[in-house]
Amino acid sequence: MKAEKTRDPNTFTPEQATSLRAHMKDQIKIQTDACLAVAKALFEVYYGTLRTTGAPLVTGWGFATFEDYVEKELLWHGGTARSYIRVFDELCVRRQFDEGTLPPSITALRELAKVSRKLTDQRELARWIKRSHELTACDLKAEVEVELYGRSRRKRTIGFAMQWGAAGRCMKRIHEIRESLGLSTTGEALERIVMGASTGRMTTSEARRLRKVS
Repeated sequence: MKAEKTRDPNTFTPEQATSLRAHMKDQIKIQTDACLAVAKALFEVYYGTLRTTGAPLVTGWGFATFEDYVEKELLWHGGTARSYIRVFDELCVRRQFDEGTLPPSITALRELAKVSRKLTDQRELARWIKRSHELTACDLKAEVEVELYGRSRRKRTIGFAMQWGAAGRCMKRIHEIRESLGLSTTGEALERIVMGASTGRMTTSEARRLRKVS
């Protein structure tokens, strides 16, 4: 009896390929919904307090800070958790967008949150939401960069090596200063730190806010 040929798992009939394509879109939607659910939960943890004492939830759970909780219990980076919180805070709390209208990409959601903080016209923001469904995540990121900084503002990525513990402490400090000064990017926060340390030309208001987070 002739042995039946085993099907190559990477070869599909046209019908199977169509079914896989639809399945892939469904999985992306599930992943995006999960990202927004995580963002909502992180938002609630970050701002949540215990009714009995008024203390932050993470303190009641035995952690020194929110970042300490995220890194030790969730095994995430604190900065990643904060970026999710900013997305939910800006798009779902402040702007009150229905989650079903948002694009199926956490990268696109981060970019929309950035541009949303700048815009005051709700109709203009609705245009960005529409664009986020039409553009690739990279193209949307590029358009947001132009909207925020203009076409003439070029950027470059700078990398350097540090010991793991020192890098973690530095990044935590940079994120704190970024939050306290209301800056859009980590790069801007690092520039303020370096220029302030080298020239001493930090403004009075900036110095005051930095002292508050020290």
